[in-house]
Amino acid sequence: MRPNNHAAPECLKQLVDIQEYVHPVSANVRLLPATTMVQPGSIVRFARMPDWVAELPDESRCVFEFCFRRTYRIEEIDAQGLFVLDVSADADEQFGGFMNDIRLEAEFLE
Repeated sequence: MRPNNHAAPECLKQLVDIQEYVHPVSANVRLLPATTMVQPGSIVRFARMPDWVAELPDESRCVFEFCFRRTYRIEEIDAQGLFVLDVSADADEQFGGFMNDIRLEAEFLE
């Protein structure tokens, strides 16, 4: 990691600078700039399909594939640090259910 010459404000000390971390398989994904503070309410694009989606049950896998490359609002960041995307506008009518969401790591978003 690069040395940080600036002290982070107290409210940001728990956040990870995603530009500092490059996952080995995410080289093709444009990372969000360090100055971009992704937070609930932000609009992001589901840019890269996680490998683990192939192992999901068909019903869940189809939702991820349908939502791939679309933009969504971040509803929350859960306790595990996953971004909860509200896909209900697309998925509820297409697949049934109510208030569907998908949860992804930052490396799959732009």
